[in-house]
Amino acid sequence: MPRRKSPDTGKCKASRTRSLGGCNTCRRRKVKCGEERPKCQRCASTGYDCKYNLVLKWQEEFARRGAAFGRSGVWKKLDHQGSTSDVHQSPSYDLSSEMVTQCYIPHISHHHFVNGTVENFHIMLSCDQDDPAGVERELMNTAVEVTTFTSPRLKYIPAFTAVPPRYLVSSPIISSFPHVDDTNTTLLFQYYVDRLCPLTTANQSTNSPFATIVLPFALSTSQSTLQSLLALSACHKSKTDASWGPVAMQLKARTLHFLRGRLDQGDSVEISRDPEIITISMIMCLYEIINTCDEQWVVYLRGARDIIRIRKQFPLLATEKNQWQPLLSFSERFFAYQDVLGRTACAGVPNFKSCAWTSKAHEIDISMGCSPELFHILGSITDLIKLKRKDPMCASGDLFINKAAVLEQRLDGLVQTVHQDDDCVILHSAELKRQATILYLHCTLYNASPSTVSVVRRIPEILQIISLCLDSGLVTSLTWPIFVAAVELNPLDDIIVVNNRSLSGRAFILSTLAVMSTCTIANLERTRSVIVDVWQRRDLSLLANTTQGVTSDWEEYVEPVRCGVKLASRLDLHDVAKLKDQPFNWYSMIDYWDTCSPLSTMYSVNRSTPNMSQVPIEDVPGTEYLIDVDHSVDHSHSGGVSSNIVMIPRPTTCSGDPLLWPRWKKYYQLFLVALYACAFSFGENTLGAAWETISKDTNVSLTNMNGGSALNYLLLGFCNIFWIPAAKRLGNRFVFLATTLICMCAGIWLGKFQGTGEWMGAMILNGLGTSAYQAVIQLTIFNMFFVHERGRMLAVYLFGQQLGSILGLISGGSIADGPGWRWSQYIVGIIDGVLFLLLFFSFEETTFPRFLFSSTGTDRDRTVAPATSGTGKEDLEMSNTRLSHSSTSAELPSSLFPRRTYLQTLTIWAYQSDDTTTYWDYFKRPFFLWSFPTAVIPGFIFAFGCTAGIVSFNTVSEIFSSDPYDFSSTTVGLICFATLIGSTIGYFTGVLSDHIVIFLARRNKGVKEPEMRLWTLTASFVYAAVGYMLYGWGAQTQASWVAVSIGLGALIAQQVSACTIATAYAMECFPGLAGELVVILAMCSSMVNFAISYSVQPFINATGYGWAFFFFGMCVLASISGGVLLMTNGKNWRRKCAPRYRQYINETTIPVS
Repeated sequence: MPRRKSPDTGKCKASRTRSLGGCNTCRRRKVKCGEERPKCQRCASTGYDCKYNLVLKWQEEFARRGAAFGRSGVWKKLDHQGSTSDVHQSPSYDLSSEMVTQCYIPHISHHHFVNGTVENFHIMLSCDQDDPAGVERELMNTAVEVTTFTSPRLKYIPAFTAVPPRYLVSSPIISSFPHVDDTNTTLLFQYYVDRLCPLTTANQSTNSPFATIVLPFALSTSQSTLQSLLALSACHKSKTDASWGPVAMQLKARTLHFLRGRLDQGDSVEISRDPEIITISMIMCLYEIINTCDEQWVVYLRGARDIIRIRKQFPLLATEKNQWQPLLSFSERFFAYQDVLGRTACAGVPNFKSCAWTSKAHEIDISMGCSPELFHILGSITDLIKLKRKDPMCASGDLFINKAAVLEQRLDGLVQTVHQDDDCVILHSAELKRQATILYLHCTLYNASPSTVSVVRRIPEILQIISLCLDSGLVTSLTWPIFVAAVELNPLDDIIVVNNRSLSGRAFILSTLAVMSTCTIANLERTRSVIVDVWQRRDLSLLANTTQGVTSDWEEYVEPVRCGVKLASRLDLHDVAKLKDQPFNWYSMIDYWDTCSPLSTMYSVNRSTPNMSQVPIEDVPGTEYLIDVDHSVDHSHSGGVSSNIVMIPRPTTCSGDPLLWPRWKKYYQLFLVALYACAFSFGENTLGAAWETISKDTNVSLTNMNGGSALNYLLLGFCNIFWIPAAKRLGNRFVFLATTLICMCAGIWLGKFQGTGEWMGAMILNGLGTSAYQAVIQLTIFNMFFVHERGRMLAVYLFGQQLGSILGLISGGSIADGPGWRWSQYIVGIIDGVLFLLLFFSFEETTFPRFLFSSTGTDRDRTVAPATSGTGKEDLEMSNTRLSHSSTSAELPSSLFPRRTYLQTLTIWAYQSDDTTTYWDYFKRPFFLWSFPTAVIPGFIFAFGCTAGIVSFNTVSEIFSSDPYDFSSTTVGLICFATLIGSTIGYFTGVLSDHIVIFLARRNKGVKEPEMRLWTLTASFVYAAVGYMLYGWGAQTQASWVAVSIGLGALIAQQVSACTIATAYAMECFPGLAGELVVILAMCSSMVNFAISYSVQPFINATGYGWAFFFFGMCVLASISGGVLLMTNGKNWRRKCAPRYRQYINETTIPVS
């Protein structure tokens, strides 16, 4: 039997304990748990699910009930003797003891709670995937109204006495509001004077400009301005009393209705000089900031930009300067201030480059809360940021580093003074913005992050100054500094010391925003939303490495978060960027009333003009809304109201616009340029009928004769590299006159030359002169005629060119048989002299600075209808921006470009001073356009189309002068009448292309694509196949002269039609680059035709006419087949080339000055 244990033995052993901290599974299985976390060893080895319970117990509750608090210490059962001496009692605590320290419990309010949902994860992922680093983000509408117009706390707002007592009357101020009673009018006016005006200045002892400058103007001069002030008051009042919302919208609608009528009645110069327009725009901009702070305030910003630009181009009258100059200056500085602060979030293009920041640069402006010099520096920082985003490599360059260092040095040494010596509150505001600007500089230019030492040190300083401003009753001008400091708080350590007390930085910022929101003009809901989004993005990305490829912390966290902000207009980043780049349209501002709220049906606006169709702007260059199928677009139509063909480009209101010339004048100018082409082509081909005779008389071999002709063709294209920039800078008239004189001299030289050297020199001079007719004429036609007319007008020009060739061949043979071939060149010189006189005395310059009337330049107002089956929805849905089209483009005054007097039309050149593109830019740009497939493929169609004239005119004399025909030079010339018939057929084919475009556009719900014109190349394909076969093999087999003549006519029909279609297509694909595109066509033509002209004779000698023309025909058919590639891929190619195209277009637009 086992031995009985001694009673003393158990006392020496450790007591057995029982624990309640085991997992639920072990307790349920009644086994001992090892209590390992997060999964105990027993459950891990057996494969059971291990879970622990968490039970919270409060000692105070147990003490109040007199119960033991848990099982403190070691617990064991009573021994067999019932002794309790070994029982470990739970310690009891005396809550009244002085040794107990109570924890500080912070005050928690509803505004301290930041809610996060699963959408935050989706937003972060979408921003990471769809918003690549380094892309310029135009986010002014989501840049949170970081403006100065916030307000002091209500308890610090004194009674405002800046306005004379006579204005604070209880009687009605105005009586023109049938839907707003007199009581409301008085209440709103007093609310504006007593409440709003004090909120617009940081200095309580200084009068607000809205009271001292804007209000006197409204009361004494402009009833509409006063109405807009009442709308502003009602909007602000509706934030706390929703019943004022309908009143605010009614007053806003009336104000916009007035703006519409005013803009329809006056020209742009008068409007720009009227302080009423710019003042109302400023007030309505502030209205949109208070209301929803969406993209609408940017519309007013852009409108003010254009008005200020026009006003500065035309000096004000002396009376206007003396009386309203302070109001105009204040309005300009208001918009410039909003522009600079908005760009701190997106580094966009500055809209107000010339704002007078240097005026009293170091004196604090009370409406801004800092000195103009500080904002000048801030604008320079955003410019550097834009440069850095455009070229990230420049950030490591010495120039960029030096510029950033200079800006930091200017900030460190900036001294801001105040007009009142005893005002320290405004000094706090100025210093706060200076510190925030330094922080912004470090985060954007130096790539500082919340953990950077300089940021960690500076944020508490900024928040300390904010606390001082709050204690001093200053809340105005705090929004932007709070925003900059808030988004750069360290998410891992946001504890700051303010007033010798440790606080959570996020809680302090949320509390400050809550205090400001009770009495402010700014839209702090949007500010808080963006700040919270940045915080959530930082919190969610702590465990992920998201800094790859990002150049700065600001770019990674502050900018992309805005793609998650849901705007009222549902605009994404791409749309906002396009909104900034589009021309300003006042009617989009007016028509926004139609979509702002269902209240618009309650307070409708009676308008004198019908509602305009709002259509999305297509992102693909060349896609146009040509046919107004339902007459819903308020836009000029060809043929009047009964027509539904939209006039593109949109004509201006200027009487000097060539698009508005009378029809007879356009046709006369077209006749002159067609005569110009005819004369030059005549001079090139008068020698063709006597080619062999000239070779014998001048001792120049046929090979060298063809070589000189090839050299001439080579210069025809490449000389346009010089002529087109000259036409762009000095005008088309200058080029026409200069080249006519050159050709006259070349004609005289060709009548006297002897030997190969002179032949080559004369052909070089002739190529230099005649080259312009292959490019500059197209520019002239595009300046005078609309899109739906250009195919027909280009066909007229090419018909004139071929007519000159035909007349040259016909008359050249007769002249060679009569007075001699040298007289043919003297006649050419005489014709060129007469042409010079006609051009000098009757040709008017057609160049017009259309880009001034649109921020995207000439022919850049492209519109499309809603998505149709012909135009893919994926293309049209890429743009949600809405634009309403007026009948004319009236951003600039009609008096700026009046109709020229006759003496003015006689000037040799018309220098385009408004075009900022230099001669060198125009010279080099065509070389970059070789990367555009929709320019190169039409170039080769054009080039091989011209092959017909080269191979036929160089061989017609040789074919018909030899056996079996043995025609004289005169008879050979008469054979060329077949080419006249072919030219006529080609002309009507070009006209047919216009009708096909209109027909297909109607079927496509009015949307025109340039590829629609290419269907007409089918006829050109047939002409080429018939012509080359009949002409080549007819001459080879010595067929009837009738068959060969038919082939000759078909060749010329193919040339005229294919060249017309290719030219029209290329120039329609990228409107605004017409000059550069015709250079591409001419260069292709020169290279191809130089090779063909130089090789045609050796090829014929080696293989005969049949195989030579078969080869050339196959080349032509292959080039025309390139139209199939354009029809299938042309639109995608245009879309891919759109960014480069817009870059070139924007280089032409003048900056705001």
